[in-house]
Amino acid sequence: MNTLEIIKQKASFLNNLSNNEDALFEYINNNHENLDEVIHQYKPERGFKPVNTLRFLIASELKKGNRVTVEIVNSLKQAIENRDVSSYYSLNDAVQQSLANYKDSKKGMFPNWRDAFKVLFPFIHSISDNKEVKTLLDQLVNQIVETNNLQNIKKHPISFQGSQNYGSDHIWVAIYPKASPNVQSAYQIFFSIDHNGIKGGIHKGHKLEKGIYSYDDEVFNRWEAFLENTKSWVDEWQLLNSRLDFSSLKQSKYYLVGAYWKDTSPKDQTDRFVREGVWVNGYEEDKSLSVVNKVNIGDHIAIRSVDKRGNNMYIKARGIVTSNLRDGRHLEVEWEKEFEVFKLNFSGGYWDTIRKLIKESHINAVWSNNKNMENVKQEFIDWYIANPRSSYFNNQPEKIDDYLTKSLEFFSKDIFLVSRATYKEMVEFIEDTINNNKAKFLKNHGAPDSGKLAAIVGKRNYQKFLLGYFEKKEENASKKEVGMEYKRAINQIFYGPPGTGKTYSTILEAAKIIEQEEVIYYDESQKIFNEHLGGRIEFITFHQNYSYEDFIQGLRPDIEQKELSFNRADGVFTKMVTNALFEYYKVYQQNQKETLDDTEVKIDLNDAYIEFLGSLKEGQEFETKTGSKIKVDNFTDRQNIEFKPLNGVKSYLVSGNRLLKLYDVFKDIDEIKLVHEDIRGAIGGCNSTIYYVALREFISFLKVYEDTLNEFVDIEEDYDDDNITYRRKKELLSNISLDELRTVSENDVPKYVIIIDEINRANISRVFGELITLIEKDKRSGGDIPLSATLPSGEKFIVPSNLYIIGTMNTADKSIALLDIALRRRFEFVPMYPKVEIIIDGNNIVNDAEILQKLNNEIVSKKGHDFTIGHSYFMGKEYVLKNTVDNKVIPLLLEYFMNDFGEVEKILKKAGLTVEGWPMKLVRND
Repeated sequence: MNTLEIIKQKASFLNNLSNNEDALFEYINNNHENLDEVIHQYKPERGFKPVNTLRFLIASELKKGNRVTVEIVNSLKQAIENRDVSSYYSLNDAVQQSLANYKDSKKGMFPNWRDAFKVLFPFIHSISDNKEVKTLLDQLVNQIVETNNLQNIKKHPISFQGSQNYGSDHIWVAIYPKASPNVQSAYQIFFSIDHNGIKGGIHKGHKLEKGIYSYDDEVFNRWEAFLENTKSWVDEWQLLNSRLDFSSLKQSKYYLVGAYWKDTSPKDQTDRFVREGVWVNGYEEDKSLSVVNKVNIGDHIAIRSVDKRGNNMYIKARGIVTSNLRDGRHLEVEWEKEFEVFKLNFSGGYWDTIRKLIKESHINAVWSNNKNMENVKQEFIDWYIANPRSSYFNNQPEKIDDYLTKSLEFFSKDIFLVSRATYKEMVEFIEDTINNNKAKFLKNHGAPDSGKLAAIVGKRNYQKFLLGYFEKKEENASKKEVGMEYKRAINQIFYGPPGTGKTYSTILEAAKIIEQEEVIYYDESQKIFNEHLGGRIEFITFHQNYSYEDFIQGLRPDIEQKELSFNRADGVFTKMVTNALFEYYKVYQQNQKETLDDTEVKIDLNDAYIEFLGSLKEGQEFETKTGSKIKVDNFTDRQNIEFKPLNGVKSYLVSGNRLLKLYDVFKDIDEIKLVHEDIRGAIGGCNSTIYYVALREFISFLKVYEDTLNEFVDIEEDYDDDNITYRRKKELLSNISLDELRTVSENDVPKYVIIIDEINRANISRVFGELITLIEKDKRSGGDIPLSATLPSGEKFIVPSNLYIIGTMNTADKSIALLDIALRRRFEFVPMYPKVEIIIDGNNIVNDAEILQKLNNEIVSKKGHDFTIGHSYFMGKEYVLKNTVDNKVIPLLLEYFMNDFGEVEKILKKAGLTVEGWPMKLVRND
């Protein structure tokens, strides 16, 4: 059987299963060749991913001998949605926690996985099947290249796995010029193979906007006939591509650069650069040399200065690169004329001499004329599905997205790139383009089914969406007119007597910090508080027995063991610190990935190192460069590895941090020529023989790790930092330095809040221990003098700058004067004393305000302000004076005045309240 027939047979097999659900389930129930492979590939061991877990559970059911049906798959999906799969499989603690923490979505966990064929594809098409098809495709492409003597080309083969790893019943290949930046930006020699055979011709890349190229694929039954026919396409294909300016088609990149030369006068070289039409790297030997060499003609460049203390950045000049001398230092630039300097309220990650920008929001902020452009395509799709106007594509989001992406390439502008300043212009553009001249639109639009586009985007749909979307933006923006950010003390205590609204205020304050908004109504703040409680907000209450072990770290009995044993457990504050600090880690890793070229695999090296640790086993043997043997002896709590010579006694530690620094210098083990000199020159004093082995094995592991990522990444299941376990966060943080985290601006990370109710009731020294100093603003991660401490576990501990502490204290329990001095000087104190007037809608919502005022005047004269009666007791829809006096005021006064009935009676009488009997009850108010 020839190559074409083999692929065609596989396509027929997959086509039958993709179109016949009964046949699909019959096949997986009767054919288990891939079962062990699926179980191994998708077994949830570290973190939770919906589709991976679903595939594993299906495989587990088949392994048990159970039949799997559509109903069973739906039941498994529902169990995952309910976050309880215990009736099917017992997840380990890490995965169960990851599942419990997985973000909620109105669309559920499987919005793009309703098709059983997508979910079950790994059961019917194995890794070896995929490699075989790729090899066959490569053979066919090589025949086309050799037959037509094609040179300087690129090949873009897509196997049955599909371009988005969903699985497919056909394959396709595109051949295009090497000079093109990508397959979509050129004319292609194209062919596809499905169950009907092979068809192909010249195809126009989706990103070629000018002109409409019509083509009709020819159908062939024999590969030889198709191959012969390609000879008649080549001349036209080459002519079409010769008319394209691929250098202009290359997607421009955006760079921020510095202009500060510390050893020159003036130090700021911006004026000289603009005047001479250049930019020059002031450093002759550093990592920025290679970045400068990657800058291409046509790339955008902007000079920035950074106010690190204020977390602001100033854009001082913008231009386009016209020449690169490729010496790592000199660029020629056409700078914008009459440019006006402007300020942006972010700076994190852009302190390097030169840094490439990837984040669309940052690019828009620097280069857009209105600085606030955003792409609203996904928001529109969500709106359209929620407000369906047609049934095209069964309102499946991924299909609508794909259709819009392809169809809207024919527009003269990106209709989904809008801002508060331009959206009304876009409304008019859509009106003129689609609604008012539909016949012309349908005639000239390049999409073959423009009627669908008019039905989805037209009929005023997109306009309605834009108007509603930006009206809400305007409303939210009006709330923020007081300031761009909500600035509050990082440590504060609300203090006052009972009933003055301290707890009420903490909820409101926490919501303001989380949302960074000055104006939030209380009803909204409650929703925000409840939404984030247990996540970015934690609420605890101190008491006399609260301890360091509860708050920071301590031992807890393991109740699942038959014998008495203890586990070390982090307290609530340590967990909040870890989660808040991990936000910096996420931004740092994203910034690191953004500095890579598009062709580089964006691997999180810290994550890869943790996986590398998991791949090693105690006792595993390795050979050194000189031929002697060493073995893995132990793994430390801080994610380090101990090696020991096979017949030796002493162990040698390999630090994860230092190993990653070594890898940063030597990414290829063959680059190390002199083991001792090269390794010690890179990371300082160490056992270079041991580090050489560790680096060699890590590099070897990375190659497999990278291949696995490329082979099995699901488009819908990219690594999600928001849903990894707490343990995993600690592992990743243990291998990153504070200096690296400090490159991230506090403005770029979300805020966290821990509320400590009754903070004065615990022994502060006992609860905080040696860490009390670390909560000070300047001692935190982003402070001027960041400090860290070592926990009893040996772990480093530092308090992040995005974690706010709010305490409450009842002054009737303890005066501020008696408060622990260590606490007093590290917090700002916000007084909260009784109010007799709170006006809402023109009405005072404090009832019987005169009585409250007289009561408190008398209490202040006898005992002081700290023992007054709070106004909250005199508020509420169900307020009744007698109930308040009998059940709240009298008990408080008796406590304050040591059960001196006569004194309490006098105080009440001054307020016009007469009491009698025991227990004392209000009988009259005058």
